Amino acid sequence: MCRHSQAVLTALLLLVPGVSLAQSVNMGTTFHGLEARARRVVATFPEGSVEVRRGEGQAIEAVFRSRAGRDEGGLTLAAGSRRVQWRQSSGASSEFPLPDQATVSLDWAAHQLHALHEDEQAARADGRAIEVAGDDGAWDGHLRRSRAALGRGVSSGQLAARVQEVETTFDEVIVRASIDRHERRPAGGKRIDYSRFTAAIRDARTGAPRGFVRWFDTAQVLTWKIEGGSQGVVLPERLRGGWTFTPTMGWANVQAYQFATGAASTLDAVTPMAARHEAAPPAAPVPFMLVARAVAPVPALAAGLVGARTREVVSDVLGDLSQRWWAIAGAAGAVRNEPGCDNLHWLDGSIFRACCDVHDKCYETNGCSSSSWWWPFSGSWSCQRCNAQVVYCFCTVSNPAYCGGGGSGSSGGDGGASGGGCTSVAGGFCPVECQSCQAH
Repeated sequence: MCRHSQAVLTALLLLVPGVSLAQSVNMGTTFHGLEARARRVVATFPEGSVEVRRGEGQAIEAVFRSRAGRDEGGLTLAAGSRRVQWRQSSGASSEFPLPDQATVSLDWAAHQLHALHEDEQAARADGRAIEVAGDDGAWDGHLRRSRAALGRGVSSGQLAARVQEVETTFDEVIVRASIDRHERRPAGGKRIDYSRFTAAIRDARTGAPRGFVRWFDTAQVLTWKIEGGSQGVVLPERLRGGWTFTPTMGWANVQAYQFATGAASTLDAVTPMAARHEAAPPAAPVPFMLVARAVAPVPALAAGLVGARTREVVSDVLGDLSQRWWAIAGAAGAVRNEPGCDNLHWLDGSIFRACCDVHDKCYETNGCSSSSWWWPFSGSWSCQRCNAQVVYCFCTVSNPAYCGGGGSGSSGGDGGASGGGCTSVAGGFCPVECQSCQAH
């Protein structure tokens, strides 16, 4: 049963199945729609930093600076172009085309320029020139590399792992993700999972803290908390097959932007998000998001109507994500119960929402409408059952930190509530089902 009785808080989780990336490339239309609003990214590595700026028409310009502040090369992608221009630190230049259908980001440009800089330094140490065009270059994952460097140097994944900090600037907020440093203390026989990095959110105008997103790599747990807004935890067992990509600092910064601003609701209905009446059946599982948005309190009665039938529905929803997405959101171009969870969600045909898709199907089956949310005005027990089911689903799928027997605390600590046995803190609060995560 859900213990949070006031509201199902705002949350939109960008999940991309079937990819393992070091950079934000081909992460789905909604992700790239949000990322396109970033004006600047600064990525810091041991060797120096890369500043990437977005210009008119989504043009990208990046500069690599050494620790001493020297300009050591640059990268440019002109507006509307698919050819990347690389300026080496020696002054020489080269260019290469992006792969067909590749959608890149400012974060990608930072990692790309860093990799090229390291390849150039390795070539210089060997006393040879470097080239990445034509057969002299090759793709290592999503990064263009010198073919000669690939045979004797480090991989793109190893280079990406060197990143120490990524700062992303949006109009509304500035998000800075950095490696977490922990004082390792004896665990007394208990397993302790420490956070890998934290993306801290600050108001772009006032500098006031707005919240954070935190990633625990060994536990595969993501937590977040927004000042005056949502907080939650994503556990690997809640995701079908677990995490199918590794959250990075660049990804976390865009996710933090969404948590803090809810900007996805303002994206264009056609570009970059698919129009809801133009959906086509996917040939394979497509990028999806689990979305939980709230503007209204959860009725106490509905929160109490939880039983075996509800559990069966939740199990059915999680049984086959991609097929249910098509069956409910896209079949014959139909959009069922357009309000979608009645002020909690919306349908746009481009995303899968585990809780609301089954809610909308239940509403259609029982002849309910958006006015059926509040009992007893609808006069329909069947509609209230639909509402109870979605409340339970929000608790167990979207925000499990609010459910069960554990405690929570906005300022950290041990929780201390009965039933959950919480002994540590994840993301500044104590989620019931994440008992081993610590953040300081």
